Amino acid sequence: MHVIPIKYGDFMKTITKQFSCFFMVGALSALIQFSILISLVEIFFIKPILASTVGYIAGALINYILNHYFTFKSKLSYKKTLVRFTLNSLFGLFLNFSLMKILLMYYPYILSQILASGVILFWNFLVHRYWTFGFNRTPL
Repeated sequence: MHVIPIKYGDFMKTITKQFSCFFMVGALSALIQFSILISLVEIFFIKPILASTVGYIAGALINYILNHYFTFKSKLSYKKTLVRFTLNSLFGLFLNFSLMKILLMYYPYILSQILASGVILFWNFLVHRYWTFGFNRTPL
């Protein structure tokens, strides 16, 4: 892979813009996840850990589409990125499940989900930027 040198200022501008877009896509995904979580727990009396899992999967679907098209503007094939996204999402699901299992021992389910989502946000940005969607050296 040919690497094009990039200035630090350009890098910071690009990564800040990309992270901002990633954050907005993530906020929409989180809104979907939290809506499902709260609805399933409060209306259908589903256990929080299962409701969180269902919400995570729904949010991940929206997340893939929006990040592929808008955040990372990936030039990799959809098949390749979908496989990579799915692998990372499965790990993210495991991470979400594990963090929720631990955090629920100490905090209410909504606060637990907020804390778990914060950890997963940074993990996902780095993995998606550098692996899932490939790193494009051109500014946004």
